[in-house]
Amino acid sequence: MTEEQILEHLQNRLQHRLHHLSRLSNEQLRERIRTTVLDYSKEAYLTHTQINHFTQRLYDMYRGLDVVQPLMDDPHITAIMINSYDEIYIEREGSTVLSEQRFESQEAFIHWIYKITEKVRPSTDELPPLMDVRLENESHVNIVMPPVAVHGPTMTIHKRADSTLTIDKWINKGSIPKDAARLLQNLVRCKYNILISGETRSGKTTLLNALTNSIPNDERIITIEDIAELHVDEVPNRVQMEAWRMTSDGLSRSSIRELIHRSLRMGANRLVLGEIRGAEAADLMQAMNGGLDGSLSTVNACSAEDVLNRLETMMLAGGYLPAEVVRKQICSAIDIIVHVARLSDQSRRIVEISEVLGVRNGCIQLNPIYLYKDKQDKALHPSGSLRRTSNEFVHTAKLYLSGMRENEWMFV
Repeated sequence: MTEEQILEHLQNRLQHRLHHLSRLSNEQLRERIRTTVLDYSKEAYLTHTQINHFTQRLYDMYRGLDVVQPLMDDPHITAIMINSYDEIYIEREGSTVLSEQRFESQEAFIHWIYKITEKVRPSTDELPPLMDVRLENESHVNIVMPPVAVHGPTMTIHKRADSTLTIDKWINKGSIPKDAARLLQNLVRCKYNILISGETRSGKTTLLNALTNSIPNDERIITIEDIAELHVDEVPNRVQMEAWRMTSDGLSRSSIRELIHRSLRMGANRLVLGEIRGAEAADLMQAMNGGLDGSLSTVNACSAEDVLNRLETMMLAGGYLPAEVVRKQICSAIDIIVHVARLSDQSRRIVEISEVLGVRNGCIQLNPIYLYKDKQDKALHPSGSLRRTSNEFVHTAKLYLSGMRENEWMFV
């Protein structure tokens, strides 16, 4: 018998032993499964390794995430991309590879989708074409069903950002030198408004998480995200909001803009916005200019300069203000841009720390404080490092107002 045939046979046997499945604890369920597998092994002569394997597979089918569970348990896997029931890709340490895991059939895959979405989808027999789900381990699942997905259901699972990757671990991994890291921590503590930029999967959210946990614990912060990914456990006075919620008819959305406006009436000292994607850019700039110093966010961009162009485009799309005014608002709101990138060896590095100066000849000026170069001054080569430029740090007022001296915040 094949493995799938054995599993089907064991499932049939279990049906008679798993009455009131929802009432069983995890330990009770695992014990009943193991007993069933042991009984079967007397007939099929299963090895000890096979007994453990089938016990775990059956447990994952009933309480876990079926064939996806081993991938979820692997701490080195950050994303799981299910193109079809028999084609599952994983992202491990920056590289995307085809996994050996697969569902038995299209029907088994669809049945599993029904199972993991039963708490958030409308109470109908049909699955909606687009769904977002947060698993118990807080991983974010995006599901696309036919007819939108032409060749059958697809799914992408993003594990929640690694809360253990503190700024000290960024230093230990070689992603940022100690002096630059200490500068960033002090800029956060002294309430500089910071944008983290980078391309998709470059580590923006992970760095945002690390810097957010550098906020002094006597401040109140509000985080706003499409789907909650941030871990802000180091800040006790916090409120986390997300732009989707469950209703009796399924999922409905609150816009990011609505949540930004609401946060202004919630007594926050700082606002942490998961990502700027559109018209909410104008609301965030206004909040920063209106007194919410020390706010942080991310934006998808290929360089620090590109951040400014993207922000200007997002704000101009609303059509409310002329370009000159928009540029001035950006300059007065954003203090620092930190750009992260994934290099050719798949490592994630901070490659630029720049302060936003002002508008000159119709263009926003940046002052690079740190830039990433190798010995031949080639950008973004794995052999390079983030180096201090010869440029002086200009906007030091917030640092001095916080009582810091230069030798306390720079190059420590």
